[in-house]
Amino acid sequence: MSKRKIGLIVVAILFVGLVLLQALSGGGGAVAMETVVLPNGRTLTLEKIAYGKVLEGGNPLHNRLAKLLPKWMKDKMGLKNPVKLHDGDPAVGVWLTFHGPAKEWPNNSKIAIGLDSDEGGRLESHIRRTELSPNETQIAVAFPIFPRRGGKLKVTLYQSKSGWKAPKAAEFVFDSPVNETFPVWKAEPFPVVRRTNNLEIELTRLAFGLGNERKFRAAKEDERTKSGALFKIREDGEPTKRWIPDGVRMSDATGNERSQSSWGGQWQKDLYHFQWSPALWRDTGGMRFKFEMTRNPKAGFATNELLVIKGVRVPTGTNVTQLNIETNRLGHTIRIVALLGAKGKIKTAARMRSASSEPELFVEASPPLLDKQLDLISVVDDQGREGRSSGASWSRPQGTYDLSLDFHNEAKTLDLTLAVHRSHYVEFVVEPEILKPVPKPVK
Repeated sequence: MSKRKIGLIVVAILFVGLVLLQALSGGGGAVAMETVVLPNGRTLTLEKIAYGKVLEGGNPLHNRLAKLLPKWMKDKMGLKNPVKLHDGDPAVGVWLTFHGPAKEWPNNSKIAIGLDSDEGGRLESHIRRTELSPNETQIAVAFPIFPRRGGKLKVTLYQSKSGWKAPKAAEFVFDSPVNETFPVWKAEPFPVVRRTNNLEIELTRLAFGLGNERKFRAAKEDERTKSGALFKIREDGEPTKRWIPDGVRMSDATGNERSQSSWGGQWQKDLYHFQWSPALWRDTGGMRFKFEMTRNPKAGFATNELLVIKGVRVPTGTNVTQLNIETNRLGHTIRIVALLGAKGKIKTAARMRSASSEPELFVEASPPLLDKQLDLISVVDDQGREGRSSGASWSRPQGTYDLSLDFHNEAKTLDLTLAVHRSHYVEFVVEPEILKPVPKPVK
């Protein structure tokens, strides 16, 4: 071997050694490692916490090498560029190592972040897994929404085999990586009244930490926490049940902002109890809540808001009644695509719409109804028997709606009436009441 080749090899070895030294010493965000034992006997270690706009998943050593080595050397070593765990607004990243085969990590696990004091709700996130070795799996997750005002944060792992309940499997507490100063919003005292057009919306109570029941009861330790608000609603000065809250966007002075992911409500005499999840955490001072108010399906609608389709053939099983009816309502093109049988499927522009357990009406809106609602308000069969809407799912940004129907099993055809109607929005800056979790009784 020539002296030149030997010299190049020595230089390459020295270069790789320096890169490895930088990679091993330049990780940043490290924490005092903590290991806990999981219910299945395997262990989980908190490896790193980081805060920033860009967070990377995958093998940290490989990531550092991929940034430092030239392309030809990365190609030789089979290294790939780092996979971004998060890229956007500042977020907290959490890296854990599961000591065991990847197949032993439950697929339905969730990781939640919150305050060490456990006040308020928790926000959960799905997990990114990277197999580091046959017996080591990296569990990485980014939280763009989290408590930002210093103190200690808590990350909790929930694992469930089935059902809605998710028992706590592990917990880590650490100092918040955020060191910033944020403004404080002044809270208004309850009750707070807002007026829009001929509506008067009075918010009488708002709380974080509700349990599963539709009342102001604190969540138990194994329940998913919710938020709740009580409203009095008047129209033209008189109490009304024609309008209800049907969505909320929450925000705090530190930059956290999000809409509800699930919600519902019911009248309790003259008060409407609106519940949603997940909750944010109580911030210093007030928090902003923007509620969408909409007419319920039993309210009156103007002619230009209604869309009536008569004599729709009832499909059975996997059959589909194609409609493809287009019309314009309030500046939007509404396309009634099809009525699907209980096990029917249809290929739409966006996706293959999966089979349901009950008949559904599939509707598309263009442009999407971002500030309006679409409701199925009447179902009548060929014998004059009334059916009803039994639920709905939709994607507002995409403008797609699946409206479930419940009607007599001997119906041959249906007359359907839909309504497209504008929403009103009211905003409150208040300090939520915190309902403390109820501990399990000691046996």
